[in-house]
Amino acid sequence: TKEEKGAALLDMMRREENVYSKARFLFDLKFYWVDGAEFEATSILKDSKAESLAREISAQVLLDVTGMKYYEEIYAAAVEAPLEKQAGFAQLLLRKREPEPEGRVLRYAFAVIQAQRAGPTDRPDQGYGLAVSIGNYLGTEFAKQSDPKYKTENGSAHPAFFIDTVENALRWWESNKGAYPQ
Repeated sequence: TKEEKGAALLDMMRREENVYSKARFLFDLKFYWVDGAEFEATSILKDSKAESLAREISAQVLLDVTGMKYYEEIYAAAVEAPLEKQAGFAQLLLRKREPEPEGRVLRYAFAVIQAQRAGPTDRPDQGYGLAVSIGNYLGTEFAKQSDPKYKTENGSAHPAFFIDTVENALRWWESNKGAYPQ
């Protein structure tokens, strides 16, 4: 039964020593959620010494299973995460759309984009995925892929589309950040 599978997964998860291995079991466990799984998931999420990927998996599972119940804990884990994991956490935080956009989440998400762009990569489209998530959160598009200027001869999106999405998002933020206090 579903309950038996969940109980078996939870038992195997509890036997694991490695936190990342526990989180991998947790990802499967979300489909067979049982009593006790929530405690294990929140334990990983709140463990500041745990791998960021394990904490991110826990955050995703908790959002999928419990909704926004652990939103504050997810925000705390996001702020503590290394830069390479912050975009994933920001995208999880941007799932919450009610009652209105939160200034601290938008500030965090835009700070992540700015930090990514200041990093060692030489990608002008860095931050595209997060810019799209921010646009969805706000109910807007920062660039329209259907615009003819973004079409290549083979019909795919021109690289300028990805770059403009990020740059337009950052310009939007500079113009509107005052409306989103912390």
